[in-house]
Amino acid sequence: MGRWTWGTAFAVLVLAACGGDDDVTGAGTTTSSSGGTTSNTTSAGGTGGAATTTSTGGNRGGGGDAGSASVACDYQVESGVMVIEAEDLPLAADWQTATTEAGFTGSGYIVWTGNSQNNNPGQGTISIDVYVPVAGRYRWRWRNRIGMGTNTTEHNDTWLRWPDLAVTGYYGMKNPGNESRRYPKPTCDDGNLMQMIEQDATVASAGCPNGSTSDGWMKIYSSGASDWSWSTRTSDNDAHNIFIEVAQPGVVTFEISARADFHLIDRIVLSEESVADNVAEDTGAMPTPCD
Repeated sequence: MGRWTWGTAFAVLVLAACGGDDDVTGAGTTTSSSGGTTSNTTSAGGTGGAATTTSTGGNRGGGGDAGSASVACDYQVESGVMVIEAEDLPLAADWQTATTEAGFTGSGYIVWTGNSQNNNPGQGTISIDVYVPVAGRYRWRWRNRIGMGTNTTEHNDTWLRWPDLAVTGYYGMKNPGNESRRYPKPTCDDGNLMQMIEQDATVASAGCPNGSTSDGWMKIYSSGASDWSWSTRTSDNDAHNIFIEVAQPGVVTFEISARADFHLIDRIVLSEESVADNVAEDTGAMPTPCD
């Protein structure tokens, strides 16, 4: 029995997830420039709104694009990969752009300079619409690092949710083929639903991530990222990579919000599951805005 796609089986809900380890708030060594609100999308007003684009087929190691479609979006998956330079996002509240730490791609990176929001997701929320031309499973990752001190379990995480996916469409996963899945609350609190997911022959266990979680948000953290790294995980001390399942081609929305102060984010990638890591993590790949 193959892997189930749950997007067509359950109603759309606002998911829930919350925090993990505590982060120390304070002034760091990272120098931040003033935050901008202009994204690299072609939306009216330059504040991350919708833009009209035509997405065409191609091939970069993934499943390609399913024909072409005119849609309203901020970024799009092209040839199996979506790429965003974080400094081009429409920043809110105490998010700022910076260039202090060498090795970033593009023109800089972003950093939350306000207080830590360990158990308070939704602060400084950045919302982005992504056109996904092919249904299926996609992996989410970002290039990130700590921005203060040397303790890599501090200043290493940010909240993420996908509010318009089906209730089982966003989760952490490890051990492909014998999968452990970790869903945000309230999805993971539904024991019957978790048991149904475990009926899939490829899924060994389904449940909640270690650490707190609420309202669809999960804490996404890096492991050992004292320098720039693609480490992108959830579930404390039980690292799971981040996946979404898209039931049909169209626009899906992701939201990020502040958690740890001085967590630096350089680049964001969403890629079809079949795309090789070296392709998804190619720092020379161009961003894929809807334009």
